[in-house]
Amino acid sequence: MLATIGCGSSGGGGTGGTGAGMGGSTATGGTKGNGGAGGAATGGSPGSGGTSATGGTTGSGGAGQAGASGNAGSTGTGGAGGAFAPATLVVDNDESDNNDPTNTSPVASSSDALFASLLSGEQISSATFVVPSDTGIGPVFAQLGNVSTIIWYTGAQFDSTMSSAQQTTLENWLDVGNKTLIIFSENLMFNLSLDWTDTHSNTFAATYLGLLGAQSDVDTAGGNLDDVNYTAIGNTGVPAFNGLSFAIDSDTNLDITTADAVNPATGTDTLLTAPADPTGTGTDSPTPVASGHTKGTSKVIYVGIPIESVHGAPTNTSAQLFHACLKYAGLKTN
Repeated sequence: MLATIGCGSSGGGGTGGTGAGMGGSTATGGTKGNGGAGGAATGGSPGSGGTSATGGTTGSGGAGQAGASGNAGSTGTGGAGGAFAPATLVVDNDESDNNDPTNTSPVASSSDALFASLLSGEQISSATFVVPSDTGIGPVFAQLGNVSTIIWYTGAQFDSTMSSAQQTTLENWLDVGNKTLIIFSENLMFNLSLDWTDTHSNTFAATYLGLLGAQSDVDTAGGNLDDVNYTAIGNTGVPAFNGLSFAIDSDTNLDITTADAVNPATGTDTLLTAPADPTGTGTDSPTPVASGHTKGTSKVIYVGIPIESVHGAPTNTSAQLFHACLKYAGLKTN
């Protein structure tokens, strides 16, 4: 995994990322104001790794140059001016140990471990942006010039799954064209504050996710999908999901499991359904809990079930769910 690169206004050198390669020096970001051009980060040759690089504070500093690739080290946190070199960026926004900048000995969460495994299994090289806890900050648009795919995960957290600033950044990035955004979040709809038939003028939900509305912690005829076992079924009309089913084990690998249901607009594909009753009919019916939408030449996939809690055999696995999303997006052909 390539180290993320932090650059901002000109300043003193920093220490490169830990891992198999010696991280190159990185310019420490300037304070807010009119910053100079960010210094270039250079990937090192194999050897012992250094400490994680920390990016500069956000200001009007110039865009940093992407460093040349060395052997992959552990991922640091990019500053506002630094660009990500790999085409795939993972945004870790699950508010676990490593999202806390003051935690010097973080333990990988179940979400962190799962997505590292999924990417490895698909042989996808990536960089990671770790969103600092309770901030809803970053990554910023200037960092995304080389990025064609973003995989965004939030685990069980629901305080700030995607801030308005992050939504705007993603909208601008998707508008560039030929981008893919895949969101794994059982609580995104809670943060977007949608009703089943009303997006309340949320541009990201209506235009980029392609929704008429949504319901967080979706209701069923007997309660809701919080803290219960349930099964999500693939849409037979979507080849990547046809024949798939994913059993969710209650509160497994996450403190709380649930599902957010979506109400797709015309032109938005339903990818998975679960038995629920979002309109209060008194009877459960197949209700969309994952969707896919094309915005211009970009693709946006939302998965509202906890991929961390997929049971696996005899139903399908979390790796098969991840692969189905990649296949639907056109990133895998078989």
